[in-house]
Amino acid sequence: VWWMLAGALFTAGAISLFLAAVDRLGPTRASIGATVEPVVTVILGVALLGEGLSGLQLVGGVLVVAAVATIRRES
Repeated sequence: VWWMLAGALFTAGAISLFLAAVDRLGPTRASIGATVEPVVTVILGVALLGEGLSGLQLVGGVLVVAAVATIRRES
């Protein structure tokens, strides 16, 4: 039961932080920043939990970061 409470709290915290970012940065910049979230999650999983990282996952992460960099240049 404790994990359900923790999940709800973390979800509420993440949504609150995203909405605060929308207020401060605007919706476009906040959404671009949120695009990097999966990459950060994988990095934390590898660094803190010892998860494995395949070559395909690495290529996907590089593509996400490249897309964010491209979007930021155009906006």
